[in-house]
Amino acid sequence: MAIRIVCCIIISSLLFSKKICAMNLFTQAFEYIVKNAKSSDNDNQQQRPMMMQNGGSNNNGINHPFFKPQQQLPFVNSNGMTSNNQGFFSTNPMRTQPISNVPVIKDACISPEGSLIARIVRSPRNQEHVIVRVVPNNSEQIVFSTSKNESIEKIFFVGSNFIVCAIKNNNNFWHLRAINLLNRTYHKFTPINNATKIDIIPSKNGESICAISCYNGQRYATHSINLRTGQMLSIAENNAKPIIDKNLNVRIFYKLSAPSILGTASGFDVFAIPEGGTDINAAQIDHINDINKEIYVSVAGNYCYKLALQDDNTLVLIGYNLVDGSSIDAGSINGVNSLGICRVNLNSDGHPVFITVGTGEQTQNFPLTNDIQAHLQAIEQQFGGLGWKRISYTADNNVWILCAYTQPAYRYFIYDTRNGGMSEIPVDSRRANIMIRPTTSQIPQTQTVEVS
Repeated sequence: MAIRIVCCIIISSLLFSKKICAMNLFTQAFEYIVKNAKSSDNDNQQQRPMMMQNGGSNNNGINHPFFKPQQQLPFVNSNGMTSNNQGFFSTNPMRTQPISNVPVIKDACISPEGSLIARIVRSPRNQEHVIVRVVPNNSEQIVFSTSKNESIEKIFFVGSNFIVCAIKNNNNFWHLRAINLLNRTYHKFTPINNATKIDIIPSKNGESICAISCYNGQRYATHSINLRTGQMLSIAENNAKPIIDKNLNVRIFYKLSAPSILGTASGFDVFAIPEGGTDINAAQIDHINDINKEIYVSVAGNYCYKLALQDDNTLVLIGYNLVDGSSIDAGSINGVNSLGICRVNLNSDGHPVFITVGTGEQTQNFPLTNDIQAHLQAIEQQFGGLGWKRISYTADNNVWILCAYTQPAYRYFIYDTRNGGMSEIPVDSRRANIMIRPTTSQIPQTQTVEVS
């Protein structure tokens, strides 16, 4: 009997070590790409070191002024069971009011410098409001409210003076409303008629946004918009979504390949423009047969990144150097059956930092660099294994907005990477803000495709 137990322990240890080894190879391979990419970006900006990496003392105080310590409400999974993480979550059941009788948060975002936080709140009467909170003095105001035949799908800060709302009407067509927070004036934009989706990319100068509109899921029109003047300029239109850099320049675009000898379309040719170049400098870098299995997700300097789903359900992240044409496979994740459940999380320069795979409670997060792995572990421990995603972050990458897949409504949190502090964003401004205090056990030392 003793021999059997010893054998089982040895086998389990071998299997566990293989899993850890695979994760180490994944993070180390991508760490190599990111380090080389950053060295060629002509960017001298230094990353702020994390306390958890430098051996600093655990700081229960929170640097970000939004944080205030209060009692934490319990997390509830879809089956109604509360989390068993006794260290951070109360075991008292969450209030069982029907979701239609209480206001809920639909989305949230933080301004680039972290002084403003905005959220979409849906009232019990199904009216939706955009509420902006000024962090230093904790004052907040409703800056926009919808009519009953509209819903606000996304919000995004452009600098600290503008907030942009993507709004859907009762015919499921989208338009934009850009609000000047200084004088409360606004512009309404309809980049294309009958748009079924709009993605928003802020520029570095804080003056413009890039709105990528999908019409009937077949064609994308990309516009640069000056929010101060309301001027809208078309910069691209194609069958597939282009990749735009932070200066609102098209860097990667697709063209339908010529039909094959059988008369059928043969996928897309992929073209890239080097940093600082124009259309004249565009060169073909790839050919994609099926855009549902291969897709470019970001560009940073002269590096671009592609997700590819192989026939054996293996997800591969590939980095390309646009200067010398070299490429490196960063690593792979097994058991992925669709690119539609993959979310690539970027830093403010456009480099991927971690990948979220799955939907709802069934999400898993895979780090691409060692410093990010420590944060993902800390968040997983604080959420007790509950599914979550990152939806917004500051320009210095220090403060994140997280969405936790709680039931009956999602809950939203601020996570500070500098000290591991986490605070819940309140639904009702009259209710106190909620914070989870970090502990030493919550911040482990470093061990080893929607884009946001």
